[in-house]
Amino acid sequence: MDKPVEWLSKVAERHKEWVAIVKSFGEYNYAEDVVQELYIVLYKYANEEKIIKNGVVSRGYIYFSLRSIIFQLHNSKRKINKVSLDDEEFTYEIMPINFLTQSLIYTLLPSL
Repeated sequence: MDKPVEWLSKVAERHKEWVAIVKSFGEYNYAEDVVQELYIVLYKYANEEKIIKNGVVSRGYIYFSLRSIIFQLHNSKRKINKVSLDDEEFTYEIMPINFLTQSLIYTLLPSL
């Protein structure tokens, strides 16, 4: 890693706040993953001057970056084709245990 990353530690100090922002978007399961993705995106594409002004992390920049990552996540989820496992051709209904027990008893009684 050839870029200096000390400024990312200043951004990461407010990690819980970033996770809360992602949860406010309605993404509870992947909130931590989205924030980790944010750190990667900031490292790759941003610099300290864009994010930290007068020693304060720009909450707006982080907010819109997180929102963009959430949109990308939802778009990638939407592209996944879902296959129904309930095809009628391959679906078998299991009889209730009461009926199985009754029919077993009736078939065994004559042989006793």
